[in-house]
Amino acid sequence: MKRFFRFPRRTARRIADEAESEFRFHIDARTDRLVVQGMSPAAARAQAIAEFGDMDDARRYVNNVDRQAEARRRRRDYMGELAQDLAYAVRKLKNAPTFTISVVLTLAIGIGANTAVLNLMNAVLLKPPPVANVDELSWLTPRTRDGQWGAWSMPDVMMFREQTTSWAALSAMANITLTLNDGEPARIAGYAVNGNFFELVGVRPSPGRGFFAYEDTIGTPSPAVVLSHAFWSRRFGGDSSVVGTEITLNGAHVRVVGVTPEWYTGVRLGDAPDFWIPFAAVPRLHIGRDGLYTAAQSRWLRVIGRLSPRASLAQAQAEAAVVQGRLEAWITDPARRRTIDVSRIRSGVEPGARERLAPVFALISLVPVLVLVVACANVANLFISRSVVRQRELAVRRAIGASRGRLVRQLLTECAILGVIAGAVGVAMSYALTGVIVRVGTLPPDLVAILRPDGRVFLITFGIALSAGTLFGLLPALAATRSEITPALRNDGTALAPGRGRHRLRNAFVVSQVAISLALLITAGLFVGSLRKALTVDPGYDPHNTVAAEYNLSGQGYTNERIARFDTELEAVAAAQPGVEAAAVAELLPLSGSSSSTNVRRESDAPDADGILTLEYRVTSAYFATIRMPVTQGRTFTATDNASSPRVAVVNERLASILWPGENPLGKRIRSPHDSTLVTVVGVAANGKYRSLAEAQQLSAMWLPSAQFPMGAQGELIVRARAGTADAVAAARAALKAMDPTLPVASMRTLDDYIANTVSAQRAGAAMLAVFGAVALALAAFGIFAVIAQGVAARRREIGIRMSLGARTTDVVRAFVREGLVLTAIGTVVGVALSLAVSKLLASLLFGLTATDALTFASATIALVAVAALAAFLPARRAARVDPLIALRSD
Repeated sequence: MKRFFRFPRRTARRIADEAESEFRFHIDARTDRLVVQGMSPAAARAQAIAEFGDMDDARRYVNNVDRQAEARRRRRDYMGELAQDLAYAVRKLKNAPTFTISVVLTLAIGIGANTAVLNLMNAVLLKPPPVANVDELSWLTPRTRDGQWGAWSMPDVMMFREQTTSWAALSAMANITLTLNDGEPARIAGYAVNGNFFELVGVRPSPGRGFFAYEDTIGTPSPAVVLSHAFWSRRFGGDSSVVGTEITLNGAHVRVVGVTPEWYTGVRLGDAPDFWIPFAAVPRLHIGRDGLYTAAQSRWLRVIGRLSPRASLAQAQAEAAVVQGRLEAWITDPARRRTIDVSRIRSGVEPGARERLAPVFALISLVPVLVLVVACANVANLFISRSVVRQRELAVRRAIGASRGRLVRQLLTECAILGVIAGAVGVAMSYALTGVIVRVGTLPPDLVAILRPDGRVFLITFGIALSAGTLFGLLPALAATRSEITPALRNDGTALAPGRGRHRLRNAFVVSQVAISLALLITAGLFVGSLRKALTVDPGYDPHNTVAAEYNLSGQGYTNERIARFDTELEAVAAAQPGVEAAAVAELLPLSGSSSSTNVRRESDAPDADGILTLEYRVTSAYFATIRMPVTQGRTFTATDNASSPRVAVVNERLASILWPGENPLGKRIRSPHDSTLVTVVGVAANGKYRSLAEAQQLSAMWLPSAQFPMGAQGELIVRARAGTADAVAAARAALKAMDPTLPVASMRTLDDYIANTVSAQRAGAAMLAVFGAVALALAAFGIFAVIAQGVAARRREIGIRMSLGARTTDVVRAFVREGLVLTAIGTVVGVALSLAVSKLLASLLFGLTATDALTFASATIALVAVAALAAFLPARRAARVDPLIALRSD
C-alpha cells in the first residue's frame, strides 16, 4: 500500500518552487493582516517583507533542508526496494534449483577459466618483484637495430655509470653456478652483482648485512657472499651463527656476511637464486672469468638502475642514447650500433621476454574469454526459457502497477546474484585449473610460489562475474517484459511459446555458441596437430634408454692437465658399468637448451673471411655410437685421434653442402676456429635438430674430438643401457662416484626429457586449448539441448495434434533434429569463416601445419556436428514419446 500513497519524486526545481510558494503565502498573509490594520497595500507588503528578514538566506536554508530530506527518502526507498528485490530473487532462485545450479555451473566454468589465466598473467606480467619503490627501478637493455635483445660487458657498465646522471644507482647482475664443497658437494646457482646491489633494490639482509664498497674491489682478501633465505634454511637449517663464518665455493673460502629476508626471491622471475656474490670475487672462484673487467666483448651482464628523483624515464632514455653512441663509437656503420632500451620493472620478466611472451599470452587470454562468451550465451538462453515460464507472473505484477523498469531491475537482480555466486564457484574452479597449468606447463618453483590470486585478480573476477551475469541477462529481461499483459494473464500457468523476437534472440545465441566453439576446436586441433608433428620429427639420434648426467669440475682442485684427461677416463669407467651398452662424454648435447657456435672457414678462404656460423660440439670417441647418430660418410672418432695425431672433425650434411657443394667432403680441411690450424673432415653425420624440434631451417653443425680440443671443466656423461633408463641412471652415478666421490651431479635427465622440454610450451598451450575447446563444445551442446528441449515443452500441444493425425515418431524426431542441425550449420559456417580470418595470427605459432589445414578444419567440423546432432536427438526422442491424449488434455 505504501507504493500507492507515496509522494511523487521531488526534483531540485520542484523543491525550489515549493519553497517559493510557501514564502509567498506567508508574506501575502502578513500583508493582508497589516492592510486590515489600516496600512496601505504597498506599505503593508514592504513591512511584511522587512519583518520576514533575509529572503535569500531563508530560500537557501529551506532548499538545502528539503534536498537533504528528499535524498534521505530516496536512499531509504531505494534500499527498501533493493532489499525487496534481493529477498524476492533469492526466494525465486531457491524455488528453481535446477535452473539456479545450471546457470551457476555454466557461468563458473567460464569465470574459472578466465580467473586461472588472469592469475597466470598477473604473476608473470603484472605482479612486481619484491623490492622497495619498484616504480623507480628500470631495466637497461641493449638492443640491435633488427630488434634482438643483448647484454652488457663490464667495461661498458663502468663507463655508462661514470657518464650518466639520470640514475641514482646502477648495478650489473649475471647468473653464476658454483660448487659448494662443504659437506655433501652440491651445485648452487646465484648471482654475481655489484656491491651496491642490495641498496639499489632496497633489501636489507637479516641476519647480517649486505656488501661493503671495498668487497667489490679487485684484490679483496676475503670474498663475501650473501645467502638466500631459502638456501640458508635448506642447507644450514636457519642457523644464524653461519653469518660471519667461511664456506667453500669452487675450492675458495668466502665469508657469509648476510642472509636475505624470506620474502625476497630476486628481481627476475624463474631464477630462485641461492646466493649473491660481488663481481670482484668472481676471478677468485676459478670459473673462467678472469678477464671480466677488461674484456669489452664479454657480454653476459644485465643492468638495472634506480632513477634519480630529478629525472624522468624519458630523460633517462635520451641520456642513455647519447652515452651508448660513445660506447660504440668505434662502429662506423650506424646499422650495426645498438640502442639502450630503458623500461620500468613492472614484473619479474625482462623486456625481451615480455616481448616474446606477448603473442602467446594474447592467445591464451583470448581463448578463455571466448569460453566465457559461450557460457554467457548459454545462460542467456536459460533466462529466455525461464522467462517463458514466468510470463503469467510478470503479467500479474505489471497489471497491479509494477513498471517495466522495476521488473527489469528485479530480473537483473536475480542475474547479479547468480553472477556473484558463479564468481565464487569460478574462483574455486580456477584453483583446480591452475594446478593443471602448473603440472602441464612445468612452471618454475618461484613462479608457482606467487601463483596465487591477489586483490587485483579477485577484483577483476568480481567485475567479470557481475558483468557477465548482468549484461547477458539484460536482453532476456527486456524481452521478458515486452510481452502483452492480457494473453499472459489468460494462460493457466503453463509455458507459452516464445515470441518471434525471443525466438530469434535465442537462435542467435545458439549460433554464436556453435561458431565460437568451432573456432576454439579448430585452434586447439591446429596446436595439437602442430605438437604431434613436432614430436614425430626425427631429432637425428635415438634418445631411448639413454641418460645424461651434467657435472662441473670447477672448484674441485683439478689442474688443466687433469681436466683434459677426465672425460676420456670417465667414458671408459662408465662403459665398464653393468648393463651399459655404450657411454660417452660431451661438452653439450643437441636439444639440451644450450649451444655453442663458431665461425668455420675452408682451407682456401682468406684469413679475414667471415666464415660459416656453425654449432660446435666437443665429444669423446664413443659419442656417435652412444646416441646412435647416423654417420652417412666416412668414420667417427677413434682412440687414435689424440693430441699427438692430426686434427680431425665430423660435419653434418648441411655444413658439408655449404662448404663444398657437389663435392666429396671427406679429406677436405677447414681452419680451426680456435688457433687457425688445419682440421681434416673424416666423417659426415646425418642432419638433425640441435636447438629445437621446430627449427624452420636446417642448421650446420660440427663435432670435434675432446682429446684434441679439450672440453674444459663442464661436461655431460651420456650412458645408454640395454634394459632401461633406471640402469643407465645407476651406471652414470656409479661412474661419477668412482671418478670423484666429491663431485656433485648438477642434473640427471633422459634424452627423451631433453626432447620433451623443447616442446613444453607447445604442449602446455595445446593442452590448455584442448581443454578449453572441449569445454566450449560441451557448452554449445548444452545450449542446443536446452533450445530443443524448450521447443519441445512449448510445442507439446502441437506435437500431440500432429501425432493424433497420424504423424510418425520418426517425423517428430526428424523435425526437431533438423532444427538443431540448421542452427549448427549456420554456426559452422560462421565458425569456419572466423577461423580463416584469424589464421594469419596462428601461422607463426604452428610447426609442420598450415593455419588452414583442411584435415583439422574437417575433423573439428565433423566432431561439432556429431555432438550437436546428439544434443538435438535426446530431447527430440523425448518429444516423440509424448502421449497425444495427455498432450491434448493438458490444454
